[in-house]
Amino acid sequence: MNGDQAGAIADYTQAITIDPQDAESYSNRGVAKSDLGDKTGAIKDLETAKQLFQQQGNTQFAQKVQEVLNKL
Repeated sequence: MNGDQAGAIADYTQAITIDPQDAESYSNRGVAKSDLGDKTGAIKDLETAKQLFQQQGNTQFAQKVQEVLNKL
C-alpha cells in the first residue's frame, strides 16, 4: 500500500462509523495501521474484520485476514 496511510486510516474510520459491519474497511484500516507501525491497532482491526467476515459467511476473506495476522 502506498500513499497517505494516515489519510487512508481516517477514511476507513469514517466508513466504519457509517457502517460498523464493514469488514473490508476494518481489514484495510488494519493493514494501513500495520504499515505505520501500529501493530496493536492493526491486530485489533484485523481481528474485528475476521470476525465480521466469518459472521457474514465470507470464510475466504476471513482466511485471508488470518494470513495477514499470522505475518504480524
